[in-house]
Amino acid sequence: MSRAGSHRTYRKYLPHEQRHLTTVVVLGKREVPRGTLQRILELAEMSHERFRLLAAQCR
Repeated sequence: MSRAGSHRTYRKYLPHEQRHLTTVVVLGKREVPRGTLQRILELAEMSHERFRLLAAQCR
């Protein structure tokens, strides 16, 4: 499984501002503001499958 390829696929489905928040988590793997994490949890409610793709990047 290519992590770089899958994260680009995931980001493609997000609105621009949410795509940026996702990139912070996927690329940075550093601490992010709690509000950013909350935003991503909101995305999970919209699409659990997309969230699983994101979670795989953050392990």
